[in-house]
Amino acid sequence: MSEKKHEMKKIDIKGKDYVPVNERLLAFWADHPEKDWSIIPEIDSLENGVVTMTATIYDQNGRIVTAGHAYEKENSTFINKTSFIENCETSAIGRALGNLGYGIDTSVASYEEVANAIKQQEQEKRPKMSFSQLLNALDNGFDEIGANNIFLKTIEDAGYDLESAYALTDKALQKDLYLKINNQLKTLRNEK
Repeated sequence: MSEKKHEMKKIDIKGKDYVPVNERLLAFWADHPEKDWSIIPEIDSLENGVVTMTATIYDQNGRIVTAGHAYEKENSTFINKTSFIENCETSAIGRALGNLGYGIDTSVASYEEVANAIKQQEQEKRPKMSFSQLLNALDNGFDEIGANNIFLKTIEDAGYDLESAYALTDKALQKDLYLKINNQLKTLRNEK
């Protein structure tokens, strides 16, 4: 009686199919139900918020069959703010499985790697705004709906005058003020 092979699900990104790492793992373990093969991830380097890892696949005799490598930076993406080591481990395992032939119809890269690369490219393309520019943009939004006095009142309710609001340098305070103003603008736009 033969084991049923795992049918790997694919995800389309810009017209190409990519296989998530969990699908590669499910297929690998379906091929090795006796668990006599192993995948061992190891941290090669962890310094200054940068991790590199190698995931090595061993056969039933303990011989190295293949390996995959990955690199991640802490805070480079939303997920990497808290889980850059785990993300790197997943990428290394995905690459090792790709090198073994799992989920590589169109690319060795996994869905997670491609999605992460696209997010990083989009973040790099996004123009950076100073806090003053951001406040000006919000002020213009209030102007568009004829509610400039509410922009000023929101700033005052947060404990600032206009000049001190523009002079804020503390990122946490900037974010707090931005959220208050932006939420007020959204509320007003929804009411219109």
